[in-house]
Amino acid sequence: MTGNEMLSTLGLRLEDPSESNFTQAAKLDALNIAQRSVVNLVNNAYLTDLQVIDRSKGVDAVGSLTITTAGVGYSGSGTLSATGGGGSGFAGTYTVSSGGISTVAITNPGSGYTSVPTIVVSVTNSGGETDAVITAVLGGVLPFSSLTNVPIRNGIVAVRDVTNNKYANMIEPTDVKRLENTYLAGSASNPVAYIFSERIYLEPSTVATIDIWYIKKPIDIGANATECELNIALHETIIDLAESQLWKMDAKVDRAAAAYGNATAQIEALNARYLSEAPKGIGTKGRA
Repeated sequence: MTGNEMLSTLGLRLEDPSESNFTQAAKLDALNIAQRSVVNLVNNAYLTDLQVIDRSKGVDAVGSLTITTAGVGYSGSGTLSATGGGGSGFAGTYTVSSGGISTVAITNPGSGYTSVPTIVVSVTNSGGETDAVITAVLGGVLPFSSLTNVPIRNGIVAVRDVTNNKYANMIEPTDVKRLENTYLAGSASNPVAYIFSERIYLEPSTVATIDIWYIKKPIDIGANATECELNIALHETIIDLAESQLWKMDAKVDRAAAAYGNATAQIEALNARYLSEAPKGIGTKGRA
């Protein structure tokens, strides 16, 4: 259905085709909230219209730091920033031991770097002695903001390491500790990827280019002739949820509950159907 058709159908459901009780703006808000709810509730198998591949995406964030020169005459701890490289947003911290910088950490890898930036230490050494030199390495992190579209609910389906021509094993952030084990660590022959805080992290951090398969946020429904981006089988469910929201606003609790019940029953039926018909084979069990 187009946006205009969905608005018309919703108006008839609400017994308000002339929009005397519910404005067009209110109905559009309800439709778009409903669309986001459907996307979050149905199995990914029903969201093929939202599947996207970003190919040969440069990993444009700072992936790691190396203390090239610890320096002499520093005290306390401080922050790190970056200049040059064409990007922005990098931030880090450092600690000091025996007057030299002993550890460094990245708090924000930044994005958009096309060349290695210069890392700047927040304070110069107190005695005018040897300045520390911290060297950045690009790679290993790609913020969602660098993708062509906005992914929904961390919907990264797969990551391919173009640098080494290998697909990455996708793991949960809670399993990152295991990568400290030499046998489980990501490598050129067995790269690993995980999603955290709207960023894609990769190991080894030397990965420079990746392909990303993901599910994007749908385009908002508008009062126009543009088709709703979701599968047509989900359009009625979107309208049911929108109807439920608007009946609630009008204090028609029974009608709101009926419309919501129709929507959730359809979603449950679709998800159950997928589980019964999902492919059975090596590596498919448990995938959403």
